[in-house]
Amino acid sequence: MGSLNSKVGDDLPLLAAPVSKFGRGTHRQAYGLAKDPRQAAEWVFKAVKAGNDFSIKQMTENASAYTKQFRREFQRLMKEAGVYDGRIDGSFGPGTRRAIEALPAAG
Repeated sequence: MGSLNSKVGDDLPLLAAPVSKFGRGTHRQAYGLAKDPRQAAEWVFKAVKAGNDFSIKQMTENASAYTKQFRREFQRLMKEAGVYDGRIDGSFGPGTRRAIEALPAAG
């Protein structure tokens, strides 16, 4: 079982924030979800690609709240989409942020 201090990328991140905010345990406990950074990255990727402002802000301003494995998966998805040409290292520097901002237009 995780703690309230679990990184958002440990589970499905779009569901994570409300659970942590209310202090009702981990995302896994509340939703019965298994840890899957790849699936979590896919959900956030889809939200960013669709232009979801909250998800874009999370990825450009709060990426450190997500696990390194999640961030690598997110970079891999952006590379596959053709908007990111940097290293798949889990570090969200200027190139990653530019790719995140370009993703909705690449739709």
